[in-house]
Amino acid sequence: MSTGVEIKGLKKSFGDNLIFDGFYLSFSPGGSYAIMGRSGLGKTTLLKIIMGLLKADGGDIIFTDETGKKLLGKPEFAVVFQEDRLCEYLSARENISMCMRGFSEDPSVVRELSRVLSEDSLNRPVRELSGGQKRRVAIVRAMMRTDADIIIMDEPFTGMDEDTKRTVADYINSRKQKRLLIISVHSREEAKLLNAEITDMGSLTDHS
Repeated sequence: MSTGVEIKGLKKSFGDNLIFDGFYLSFSPGGSYAIMGRSGLGKTTLLKIIMGLLKADGGDIIFTDETGKKLLGKPEFAVVFQEDRLCEYLSARENISMCMRGFSEDPSVVRELSRVLSEDSLNRPVRELSGGQKRRVAIVRAMMRTDADIIIMDEPFTGMDEDTKRTVADYINSRKQKRLLIISVHSREEAKLLNAEITDMGSLTDHS
């Protein structure tokens, strides 16, 4: 079942730095959404609050089903953080296999990685890969979380050229299914690659 998110009256500050002051936003079940805005507007903070990794100062985060009914439990998230969070001494293949049940050697891992990485990079320690290649490993790892209800990606296209972005976006779109996708991006072009509705954080967090 698809999951949605309702953000109501969100408040968050870090010391004297006010980030959200009665912030409202909604993400419909199964949709694709891109949040944009300059650094410091709270894009990463918002994603962390949605996931429960950061506590808000006020307001509510409500998860809903396809009918708009509030969910009783917390959904499962598949996440690409700003940092790749990979084990540097393991290969791309091993980084994903270790996250699967029983440290799986499932051939699907190689199949999925091969859609976005060259074959000669799959068994190299990720410390030898470029920044863009590491991002692709992190993205495949997230998309293979088939138990996740919501996919969250914080600047997933960092370190990629335009052709690679298109390849990776096609991969994400093919694996998304009916799950909610929320991403932070640098440009409208990146959002368009994922057919994502754009939310301008600057217009929603203006405290003047």
